[in-house]
Amino acid sequence: MLKTIKAKLIASFIALMVIVVGLAAYSVVNIEISAKGFKDYRSSARSSVIAGQVEAELLTLRMAVKDYMLDDSSQKNQAFEQAYQTLLSTVEQAKSIITDPEELKRVGGVVQDLTDYQATFTVVQADMQKRDDIVSGILDVNGPKIEHALTAMLNQAQQLSKTQLTYDAAQALRTLLLGRVYAMKFLNSNSDADMQRVLKEFTTLNTQLQLLTMQATDEALETLLVEAETSIGLYQKGIQEINQVIIERNQLVDEKLSRLGEKITQVTQGIRSQAKSKQDTIGPKVQALNETIIFVLIVVAILASLIALTIAILIPRMIANGLDAIQAVLSKISDTGDFSIRANVDKADEIGQMGRAVNHLLSEMQQAIKEANQVVGALANGRFDKRIQANLSGDLNILKQGVNQSAQSIEETMAALSKLLDAMSEGQFDVSVQANLEGGFKTMLQNACTTTQSLNQTIGGIVNAMQKMQQGEFSSRVNVEAKGELLKLKDGVNHSMNALDAAFKEIIAVVVAQSNGDLTQKIKNQYQGDLKTLTDSVSRTSEKLVEVVSKALTATSVVNSASDEVSRGALDLSQRVQEQAAALEETSATMDEMNSQVQSNTQNALQATHVAEEVQDKANTGAKVMMQTIDAMKAIQESSHKISDIVSLIDGIAFQTNLLALNAAVEAARAGDHGRGFAVVAGEVRSLAQKSADAAKDIKKLIDETVDRVNQGSSLATESGDMLTSINESIHSVTQMITHIAQASAEQAEGVHQVHNAISQIDQATQQNAALVEETSAAAESMSEQATLLNEDMAFFNTGTTLRTPTKKPQASAAPKGTTSAKVPALSAPKSAPKSASAQPKPMAKIAAKPAAAKASSDEWGEF
Repeated sequence: MLKTIKAKLIASFIALMVIVVGLAAYSVVNIEISAKGFKDYRSSARSSVIAGQVEAELLTLRMAVKDYMLDDSSQKNQAFEQAYQTLLSTVEQAKSIITDPEELKRVGGVVQDLTDYQATFTVVQADMQKRDDIVSGILDVNGPKIEHALTAMLNQAQQLSKTQLTYDAAQALRTLLLGRVYAMKFLNSNSDADMQRVLKEFTTLNTQLQLLTMQATDEALETLLVEAETSIGLYQKGIQEINQVIIERNQLVDEKLSRLGEKITQVTQGIRSQAKSKQDTIGPKVQALNETIIFVLIVVAILASLIALTIAILIPRMIANGLDAIQAVLSKISDTGDFSIRANVDKADEIGQMGRAVNHLLSEMQQAIKEANQVVGALANGRFDKRIQANLSGDLNILKQGVNQSAQSIEETMAALSKLLDAMSEGQFDVSVQANLEGGFKTMLQNACTTTQSLNQTIGGIVNAMQKMQQGEFSSRVNVEAKGELLKLKDGVNHSMNALDAAFKEIIAVVVAQSNGDLTQKIKNQYQGDLKTLTDSVSRTSEKLVEVVSKALTATSVVNSASDEVSRGALDLSQRVQEQAAALEETSATMDEMNSQVQSNTQNALQATHVAEEVQDKANTGAKVMMQTIDAMKAIQESSHKISDIVSLIDGIAFQTNLLALNAAVEAARAGDHGRGFAVVAGEVRSLAQKSADAAKDIKKLIDETVDRVNQGSSLATESGDMLTSINESIHSVTQMITHIAQASAEQAEGVHQVHNAISQIDQATQQNAALVEETSAAAESMSEQATLLNEDMAFFNTGTTLRTPTKKPQASAAPKGTTSAKVPALSAPKSAPKSASAQPKPMAKIAAKPAAAKASSDEWGEF
């Protein structure tokens, strides 16, 4: 199947191209899969980060709501609006970053929840405004009126010296003050117990007013009592409306704001959890895929290298060996003139076909020359019955027929002449000889018969001329004086000698030119008879040689075309390998940038850890100093202010614990998966803080209404110590969370570094493939140069036509950087001497030296 060189070249390079194209397709497909994995991994990481940001901004928003609940100032309202807009912007950013449809749907739900959250907060703001309006329009107006009326009543009772009325008025005033104090506490605490205490105090106040009404006998007192009762009724109605507004507001906060906040938090935590799960799945798959790509690239590259090396060694060697064998045979024949030498024809390829064609031509030429020499030798020896018996074809057959016909004519002529000469030897010149002759032989015989008398005078000159002709000298002529028919005979002999001389000169010129490689020389003059046959045979021989040389040149053109196709394929493959290398360089640059960002995050986390540790040390020192101050103040006032200190301590702990829980929740959201445990603990701490606050409120019922400044100072010092302790604990928690973040960043940096190394290995393998393609292109160029050199050697024979092989014209855009495309020179007669052997590839070194040998053997060609 693969017997010819063309088939072997096509099959070899198709196999090589299939391997390389398969490798390229495999690399492109799997690198695209790997790149998609990196893209999904990065998308998951960005989704996790943006979800953490949303959760942190949400906690900031909820803190702003709590701050507004404690202080409904415009500054707190602006803080809420700013936090809301920031959170909304972060959510919109998340919608542009997150690509998973399910997660996008959940993020869309978050946007709707935020809209509900803002609408609910607007209602809460309205309730807060309504509460403030009632406080400023009713409580702050009627409270002083009641106190003024009771104070005036107390003064009048004292003036009237009514002890019981004075006592009851003082008790009513005391009850009023207690009611207003608990009303203020209720506005701050929103506690149902404080509200019940307010209602109880005002119920007691109404009872006390009834006692005062029964004791009032003065019209002025009655007027004051009516005024007080009216104001008390308005005050009670106002405090009840405030209670209802606060209940509605707290329901909105608990049932809407808190639940919406927890719902959004669950969504962000779910997104982060799903992103982490994707990363845990994608990371190992991408790593395993990269390792597989590297292994396959190495194996296929080695296989392609072996195949290319085999093609580059075997095929040129096979072609060179075959051409060297044929060249050696032709050179040996040229040197020795021995046409019995034959080329090796065992191969079934184009070289073998060329060898068989050369052998067949040599066999026919050898047989024709051998038998022609035998016929000529027989004629020279006087044997005119010898003929060429070989079975020839084409021009050689024409030569055979011409020689045989010439021998036949000579035999008949010589027979007639012999008979005539026999008669002449006897002195009988009137003898008549009949023979089937034509042309000059017939004329010569007729003239001989009619001019026997003149032959005696001219026979000597004719014999002399014939002898010289037998010796190969065609310049001799018959110079004997003759008249009549003898003169014609003399002139006929001389004319024949002239024709033979001219014909053989042209034949010698053609044969000498062929020995010098010039196949364009032709016999220009026209001859008749056997000379025409002889000259035509020489011309046909030249044409046959032109045909043989042209076929050899065509074979070299085929080799040139094959090498051209190989070179173009190598250039195309080189371009694809360069595109693959460029894609790998872009991926490597992206991994470098990611690695730098992860390293920067790790360093920032470490620096934050050091700063937090320094802050914790300072907070510990401050806490120790404050504890010493508290111990000193407790030692001074332990006996008289124990209950107040305990209540203040519990209240401070509850408040600071609540703040700590909120801060821990914020930090837990920022810490991501590592902060989930802190979020749970923060919730429990908030619950405990709420219970502690409730307990503190119950204990405060037992505290006296007046607290001196020493007790206040002690309470403030205690609260400061607790705050420092809480801050210290918060800083410790933050330090631990930052440490965990730093560790996670370090692990992530290590993973990115490993991926970067894998891509670098793929890039190296791609560069090796590019080098292999350049080597293949160089091998094809070398093959083209060897074929060109063979063209130049075969161009020693000038056939009169110029056969050109296709010149390689690779596209400039397809040539890879650092690769030089080989140009195949046109096949024509050499314009200068052949190149030296040292400047040519080794397989063709022998061929380059043959033209000189051929030129040196031109004398042997002349003999032929």
